[in-house]
Amino acid sequence: AAGDTVSVWYVLAAWHESKEWCETEFGLGEFDSQNYYISEYGPCFPGNGIETPTAGWPGPNEGVTLNILDTWWSGNYLPVYWFAGYVYGEELVPLDIHPLTGFAGTQGCTYPAQIGAAECLGAMGLLRDGIYCCPQPPEYAACCVDGACSVTTIEACDALGGTWYPQWLSCDPNPCPGVCCVAGACSLTTTDECGDLTGVWHGDWDSCDPNPCPAVCCIDGVCMLVTASDCDALGGDWYSDWSDCDPNPCPAVCCIEEACVLTTQVGCADLDGIWYPAWDVCAPNPCLAPIDWADHDVGECILTMTDQGIIGFMDGNQTVGSGFIYPQGGINLLWVGSLWVGESETYVANRDYDADPAREWTISTDPDGHVWIDENGTSHQDIHSCYTDAGAVTPRDLFVDQESWAYALNSVARDFVIVRYTLRNDGASTLNDLYAGCFMDFDLSTPYTFDWGGVDADRDLAYMTDSSNVHVGVRVLQAPGDPPVANVTLIPNVDYVWPNRYVLDADKYGFLTAGPGYVVTNVDSLSDYSALVSAGPLTRMPDEERLIAFAIVGGRDFAELQLHAPVAQLIYTNGFTDVPEEQAGEPIRITCLRANAPNPFTGETVVRFDVSQPSEVRIVIFDPMGRLVRTLARGRHESGRHALTWDCRGDDGRPVPGGVYFLRLRGQQTDECRRMILLR
Repeated sequence: AAGDTVSVWYVLAAWHESKEWCETEFGLGEFDSQNYYISEYGPCFPGNGIETPTAGWPGPNEGVTLNILDTWWSGNYLPVYWFAGYVYGEELVPLDIHPLTGFAGTQGCTYPAQIGAAECLGAMGLLRDGIYCCPQPPEYAACCVDGACSVTTIEACDALGGTWYPQWLSCDPNPCPGVCCVAGACSLTTTDECGDLTGVWHGDWDSCDPNPCPAVCCIDGVCMLVTASDCDALGGDWYSDWSDCDPNPCPAVCCIEEACVLTTQVGCADLDGIWYPAWDVCAPNPCLAPIDWADHDVGECILTMTDQGIIGFMDGNQTVGSGFIYPQGGINLLWVGSLWVGESETYVANRDYDADPAREWTISTDPDGHVWIDENGTSHQDIHSCYTDAGAVTPRDLFVDQESWAYALNSVARDFVIVRYTLRNDGASTLNDLYAGCFMDFDLSTPYTFDWGGVDADRDLAYMTDSSNVHVGVRVLQAPGDPPVANVTLIPNVDYVWPNRYVLDADKYGFLTAGPGYVVTNVDSLSDYSALVSAGPLTRMPDEERLIAFAIVGGRDFAELQLHAPVAQLIYTNGFTDVPEEQAGEPIRITCLRANAPNPFTGETVVRFDVSQPSEVRIVIFDPMGRLVRTLARGRHESGRHALTWDCRGDDGRPVPGGVYFLRLRGQQTDECRRMILLR
């Protein structure tokens, strides 16, 4: 602020070229000394010298003469004097000629002395702009216009629409950056740098966004050279490292008998295979003969899934398929099952009993709907297929993508199969008030008229059993945004199947929608029954998709069935983990908590975590109320991957109840939490 801070300024001798001089002389012009009080001042001699001021120096209209005794001033932009003082008001303190000699400038050091009169005298601005009177010579540097280089001023470069580079004073070699294409990789380089990279230089291109470099684009085995954006618009796969289509580098399916590999046409010929350029994936394996059904057989239950909406067998002959066997080593407990999707009493798409004249579900042709098995999918065994309602008298253009998931014998999810249907409206009209259900005609007893069952509304579960006490059932699985549960019911087959040897569409729709008289929750006599669970209503616009999921569940008794049904919902909602998330060999960059495995779990689970560098780490488990349950680790840990086992006990050594728990890691710059599910 004015009056509080010392203001320091310098008098500079400035030349266009370097000079040597031994004497400097100047003065101060008129200014108000009440606004600027000069407290200290002095010459800037490079060595020793003599200062000769006038009597009132450094006041207004006073002057000073400076003479060198030994070391000369030498340069073209040097301080010769300095002032320090306090500012009390706005002022302009001008440099001026010496009041006694009428001269301001310099005198050389050799005889005869070369006189250098000042061409311009500046002024120091106090709380206002000063006067800088030394004109700067125009600066010339490289100007780049579309890769072409010229040496100009910045003003001339702007007029040309170019980019001015003050650090480059020459155009030889050309320093201007342009696009360098090394196959499809784009970088901005000079022409020489691009040559060193063995690339193609485009001086008239100045941006890599979007990438202008062409490279190989593969579309169904056809090779073309286009940019990444053009390849994406064509629906192709772009390979930035390839720049030549001869020979064709595009990978496609090569069938070596029933073995599928992705390779080039030349590579396939070397393998004595048959090349199919229109196919670009080996999952499902297109080299295998197409199949219509497959068994889930990795868990405690065996269930046949098909590509035509029917569950258990391909038809009523029961010669193709295994039905539903529970537990492993047991007998088949299913006559037939199916996905039911209904719009009205006159339209329900399904495929179950042979006597039903309408078999709406038909294998999809585009995409190919045949069954394929993914051993590395969502579960331990994924089975996929696709079908449509093309078999209906009046199809609604329904497309169904069917996925089913089964889990291994050593997992907590071994006693059920999850079936998820993606329903898509491929028609031009909106479909309103659709209901979807999973129908299962279980037959546990021999004869099949000695079954009974009921409904567990809390678990959205319809179940059946017989004198063996083995229980089987079907339940609705729900995730956020799914349609509500519509009906959970048994179907008395004597009333609804036996008269026609299939269920009429009007009755199917009644059960799907839980219409009057179509909700059967308990039966008090041994007979022949089926189970149905459904969800809806839902509306689908053209091209709109909705997910509907069910679980076919088994238990050796009713208590087991009641335990397994909620596990299926937990798995559907939260996923299943039984493989640690490790990438061996990769450097550990951060301290982090990995997913425990398995999850959900029963007896124990393994907790894995990474430590990036030796540090203090604490791992605790707490319940949903925030209460500490167990401290698994506390103290210094070396860098690396670590694993601990939780035995489902608290710090007091007692087993904890089933439910949701939270695993927390706190370490150096890390605080992470994961959810775990303990089943009892």
